[in-house]
Amino acid sequence: MKKNIIILLAAGNSSRFKDNDQSIEKIFYKINNKSIFEICLRNINKLNLNLSILPVVKSDKLTEIKMLSKKYNTLPPIEGGKTRQESVFNALKYISNKEVKFVLIHDAARPIMNKKIITSMFEQIKDGISCVAPCLKISDSIRKINNEKKFGTLDKKQYILLQTPQLCLFKDIFTAHKKAKKD
Repeated sequence: MKKNIIILLAAGNSSRFKDNDQSIEKIFYKINNKSIFEICLRNINKLNLNLSILPVVKSDKLTEIKMLSKKYNTLPPIEGGKTRQESVFNALKYISNKEVKFVLIHDAARPIMNKKIITSMFEQIKDGISCVAPCLKISDSIRKINNEKKFGTLDKKQYILLQTPQLCLFKDIFTAHKKAKKD
């Protein structure tokens, strides 16, 4: 196992995707005979990041993902939780006895990763900084709606859109998750 690991989250329910008359989960939707999950694994491997990949999946998909894990030389997949937070915590516990310095947390439903952005994230994480993530400025108008359907305009300059992957110091993110679980 390498010192840096990508936690590849694939345990979600794809509820928004299924709302669009899809009967399968987004990560298993096929494009050119490859699932989005497989495309994601292939793309991560092409980046040559020298990172181990830890797939986190629903229990009923473990067997299916094990075959892809062998093909793409990942760590054995583990079972996720009912929420994203539980899935990340399961992964952090699984690797807690390894010598891991950094974890990249990424969604398997987003198969495109940019090496330049990831390299930049590793350059930006320094002493005193526990986590970095790509973000975008908001260009659209933002409205807040209360229960009485009154609208309020939010200042978009005060907000950003946070993206994945998120790069974290393992010890800090694991400590934060243990505290969140306890509290």
